[in-house]
Amino acid sequence: MKGSEDRTDLTVQKALEEEVKSTKALIQTLLQTLKSFRLYEANHPLLSKFRDRLKHDFESYFDEFDSFSLQVGEHQLFYSGKVIYESEDVKESLAFVFFKDGIREIRFFKGIEFREIIDFLQIVRKSDSVNRFEDDLVTLIWEKDFTHIAIT
Repeated sequence: MKGSEDRTDLTVQKALEEEVKSTKALIQTLLQTLKSFRLYEANHPLLSKFRDRLKHDFESYFDEFDSFSLQVGEHQLFYSGKVIYESEDVKESLAFVFFKDGIREIRFFKGIEFREIIDFLQIVRKSDSVNRFEDDLVTLIWEKDFTHIAIT
């Protein structure tokens, strides 16, 4: 009986490792696309390439999983307790962008439309230039009233 429990635990652990790996890859694509938003004009062919890849990666991810939740630390993003992104550079750190405005968790749900992902990235991209006395990232995301993205 103990042997079958060990195999079950191993299977669950392996499935979690695959989920973490898939989520980490998706976040890397999200980051690359966000950087391309900062570098290129809206009609630039490279930006189009990054958007297409992001769309494909989100669709593939949600073919396999129903949702994912990222926990936000000052310099890291976590998925199921595992670090999937880390940067100490507060000027470039995606984690710090969320953390400094009080966001501690971001959830993406199956059924998300690509327009929501792009709008989310546009808001994150603009967060550098937001007048802190008038708005913050939380307010901008809340005002957008996303259907398949939630923050806490």
